Order: sequence, then C-alpha cells, then structure tokens
Amino acid sequence: MTIVDCESMNHPQVPKLVAAANELGLPWLVFADNDEKGIAAVAKLTDPDTGSPVDIGSRRVVIAGAQAIERLLLDAGYGDEVTTIAAEHGATVGTDVERLRFLKDHKGWVGGAVASLALANGKTAPQSIVDLAKRIRTVLAHTTPQQPSSDEQVDS
Repeated sequence: MTIVDCESMNHPQVPKLVAAANELGLPWLVFADNDEKGIAAVAKLTDPDTGSPVDIGSRRVVIAGAQAIERLLLDAGYGDEVTTIAAEHGATVGTDVERLRFLKDHKGWVGGAVASLALANGKTAPQSIVDLAKRIRTVLAHTTPQQPSSDEQVDS
C-alpha cells in the first residue's frame, strides 16, 4: 500500500491521485478532516464502484473526529507535545489558539511528529486514528497478494 500525504484534501492533485488509483485498480482510503472543507473535498472524488461522488460514509473514507485533525491532536491531550515540537523548531506556543496555528502552519509534517512524541510519552492514539489503522489493515488483508509456498515454483 502506498500512503500519500497531500497536506490538504483540497490540494488539486488529490482527485488526480484517486483517479489514477482507480484506473490502476489500486485500493485507496481517504483520511479527511471532519469540517466543511474536508467533507467538500471528499465529495470531489469518484467512487470506482459506483461512478458517483464519494460520500463521507463510504468504506473508502475515515473522518478525523469531530473536526479538523489539528483540533483532534489537542482534544487528544497532545498540547504539551505540540508545545515541545514547536519549541524544537523555534516557535513559542502557549495557548491552544497558538498551538492550532502552529499545527496548521506546519500541516505536512507536524502531526506525525506530535503523535510520535505523544505515544513515546505513554499517551494513547485518538479513536479516529485507531479507526484509520483498522481500516488500513482491513484493506491490506483483502488486497495483499498471497506469498507462494516453499513448494510452489516462482517464475522470474
């Protein structure tokens, strides 16, 4: 499975990437913010099974909690980790408003850094992230080619 971080579901390449995956028969999932922009971006995608716009209830979509992923990180109790990562990159953030701004300004990489630090600090993953991991495992279980057994001949 390939994971593409588009930094934003509204990036113009997202529908093109999904269309290419559809054309190649590659499985795909979308992890989108549960806000107006995220839901609108999902609707721009085409479901290869139906030819219709993708709905947020689709098996191909995992929604980030009750709103944007940045808010999800703070709601999960990762505020201290955001502050630490910000400080490591020369920024001072003390309020949730400042933390949200830092998260949004560095959306392409900061979520993973914050989550890694939070897990290293013994915190648990937010439920929508757990749901995403489960969905990825399900997709992989249904699409991963079977490895040949040792007595099967493999042509090279």
